[in-house]
Amino acid sequence: MEKSRAVQALTLELEEFHSAKVVSLYCALVREIRLDEIIAACRAKNKIIVLPAWISARKSYGLARWDAGTPLKLGHYGIEEPAEPIWVPATQVDFAVSTCLAFNAACQRLGHGGGYFDRLLAEVGGTKACLAFDCQKTDDIPLEPHDIQLDLVITESAIYRALRT
Repeated sequence: MEKSRAVQALTLELEEFHSAKVVSLYCALVREIRLDEIIAACRAKNKIIVLPAWISARKSYGLARWDAGTPLKLGHYGIEEPAEPIWVPATQVDFAVSTCLAFNAACQRLGHGGGYFDRLLAEVGGTKACLAFDCQKTDDIPLEPHDIQLDLVITESAIYRALRT
């Protein structure tokens, strides 16, 4: 929990977060960075929060609005999502937060498989960030053609920024 709070504190200091109006978050699973402080900051600043939600007809994730008080249900892969989704195009997201199994200093992430979040991140119009623990950093990330390079990776002790050419 202490490391999660440190990651969140660094995230909350980012200009990219401050200027965002629409923020894509996730419902943390065990061993993932908790987002309670980021959620509270979004609510306090009237930012629109969206969460990944499974679209059965497309067999992929979309982004559903999550207002205060909106009930969540257990969705695909056991991930909580809005019970009655109001869809928001990913192109409207200003700051998207994802998770990973591992990452490298070039801001490439290893996801949980299937490429679902990479396909979703590919549509995001704003900053793409991953929240991770320092211990998840590695030099060896196997890349596939669908993998999306992130703009930022934030850990409890560092902020990595992708070099763009």
